[in-house]
Amino acid sequence: MAGGDDHEPSRAAAVAQPAKGLVVARAGQLWVSDITYIRVGELLLPDTTTDAYSHQVVGHNFGACMDAAFCLVALQMALPSRCRPELELVHHSDRGLQYCSKLYTDLLKGNASPSA
Repeated sequence: MAGGDDHEPSRAAAVAQPAKGLVVARAGQLWVSDITYIRVGELLLPDTTTDAYSHQVVGHNFGACMDAAFCLVALQMALPSRCRPELELVHHSDRGLQYCSKLYTDLLKGNASPSA
């Protein structure tokens, strides 16, 4: 698909599971990414990456297209904000194909672990 939305079922299973049993004890330990639908005249889609501990939005993008490249912008914005990149970061998202795409998961590799 256009925008890097190629999807593999095994990739979806690995990325879509919630962070069960994870006790969030510090900022930068768990990030949650999601797309929200807002209609103000025309459809506006904010994609946010939020730190689960501090509730701070660490990355965001706004637009009208929800392909993987759209979601990638928020992740690219968030990654440089990590204050302790040597510590493990778990990334959680819903079951959206954007977050399971090769484009998105390739950026996560080496930067974060998918929630399991």
